[in-house]
Amino acid sequence: MSRQWAMATVLRRTPYKMLRWFLPEIGLNLGFDWKNLHAYDVPKIISAYETVAPEERAQVEETMRDIFLLADQDGIAALREAARLDNISYWDTMFLPNASAYLQAIWAWSGYRATFEKAKKLLLANHTAYSKKRMGLPVGLPPITEEKLTELKEKLQTFFSEKQKNAVICTVEAIPREEGRVNVFAFSVSPHLVNGVFA
Repeated sequence: MSRQWAMATVLRRTPYKMLRWFLPEIGLNLGFDWKNLHAYDVPKIISAYETVAPEERAQVEETMRDIFLLADQDGIAALREAARLDNISYWDTMFLPNASAYLQAIWAWSGYRATFEKAKKLLLANHTAYSKKRMGLPVGLPPITEEKLTELKEKLQTFFSEKQKNAVICTVEAIPREEGRVNVFAFSVSPHLVNGVFA
């Protein structure tokens, strides 16, 4: 089920104690003395945010949209897989069983940025409408090398440059996953997804 993005929703669902340090950390100054605020003052925080200059809000919301993306059941599952792939064996012991998804996503963004970014890509792969499981492929990891990734990058750049009539610079990354799977992602510099090749 799709979720509707709204900054007010993120502010309401993020534990108040986390908002106190996280909002200043991402550069949002609402002019509050946080020591004099309480959890029931979140409506004041939302109202104050609505008065922030649009350019400052855009910068903050870029980060908060990433938090929102991972702050649900599928996002937390992607974070857990990314933690396992990064050999963070203690991940599940860091949170209480009923810990807020927003708390977990913000914690990952703040202290485990590489794992957070990997989880975003895993979630993208899990939700893509174009992935297809192929049967009958050879068992084991596919022969993905830096040379093959470079070749793929160059071919994608050529293809999209010719198709879109402007230069496209791609980055290509392979992420080995569990169960012997590998996802190969190709992104434009934007970085919007140009194409995803899933092995």
